[in-house]
Amino acid sequence: MKKLTFVLLASLLVTGSLWAAEWGLIEPAAYPGKGVAGPAHHSKLFVVSAPVVNGEAEVVLPLTHPRGALAVVLGDRPSRAWAKEKALPRKEFVEPELETMDLPGEGVRFGLDALTPGEHRLRLQGLSKPAVQVAVAEPESPVELVLQVRPLAVRSGEEVVVSAQVVDEAPVAGAQVVATLSSGARLVLKDDGQAPDERAGDGIFTAAFVAPEVRGMAPVELQVKAAGVRGKGEPFMRVAPAAVMVTKPATGVADEGVSVSPENLVVPLKPATGRFRVEVLYAAEGTTFAWAQEEVNLSGNAAQVTLPRPQETWGADKALVRLLNMDTMGVEAELEVALTPLASPPDFRAKAQAAPALPASKAEAARRFGDRKP
Repeated sequence: MKKLTFVLLASLLVTGSLWAAEWGLIEPAAYPGKGVAGPAHHSKLFVVSAPVVNGEAEVVLPLTHPRGALAVVLGDRPSRAWAKEKALPRKEFVEPELETMDLPGEGVRFGLDALTPGEHRLRLQGLSKPAVQVAVAEPESPVELVLQVRPLAVRSGEEVVVSAQVVDEAPVAGAQVVATLSSGARLVLKDDGQAPDERAGDGIFTAAFVAPEVRGMAPVELQVKAAGVRGKGEPFMRVAPAAVMVTKPATGVADEGVSVSPENLVVPLKPATGRFRVEVLYAAEGTTFAWAQEEVNLSGNAAQVTLPRPQETWGADKALVRLLNMDTMGVEAELEVALTPLASPPDFRAKAQAAPALPASKAEAARRFGDRKP
């Protein structure tokens, strides 16, 4: 059977249209806290551009490890490319696997193996557009840009923190790191120990912006560019994209906040229209081990959503409560609730936790259709 076992409970709610509350035990995991960070984006790619004159253009490539590197022309098909009087091998390609390197899966590319580390001027001929962009991937280079935004999902008016780090085999001196948002706004990321940067000189560059007003839910995309000089004196450039989902809340938790009793958590919702889900993660000593959730339909009314706090969760010392809009899938609200443990915390060293008994109907289904051991 699945490790996640849940029990359907009768709802205690009397307002709104409700589904039955459910809860269950989960495999112990680190407590995520509010504002879960987005995934880390790793990039060994950079992009350069130049105007096209009489079908020709010249771009500067700061190469750190040309072996295995590719220069892919975006949106155009030049007939020839050369650098330092060397003609570079040209290939038209259809290779979807290149998309894993943040490159287009088809187009024209040039191999850069014949070049050496350092700055090179790449000349292109036979272009048809007024400007050209060239994406260069150096998969074997030790220079990598690591980009992360937190939180991954926010509400309009909340702060988003952007962090970037240039990883290399030796310290990187004088990196310049800039983020460009989809709105056109530019942010300079700094490593000076001033908020939102946490520590000066640790190689992590940070900036923040306020999530804009949106309708419903919409992504804010950004691109971070890092450039500088390696410890060996070689110039480098890296570019990485990221995005954060922004929600304009339709409702929220009422001002009186979440009330706690030994049996349940009661989450008061502000008046709204739509379908919502209230989720809670129970945690003890920094480890989550149980969950509960309930859905509710609101038609311009407020509601009190009651989530179970079964005896199996009495060892929890905190709960993370999230309000999810089921129409937009946006996180409408997120808050931590301190709990007074009513029992000793679970023994997370145990290989398995005892699960609550299933209702008779589910027990029969498990017997008939559950996992079978070979």
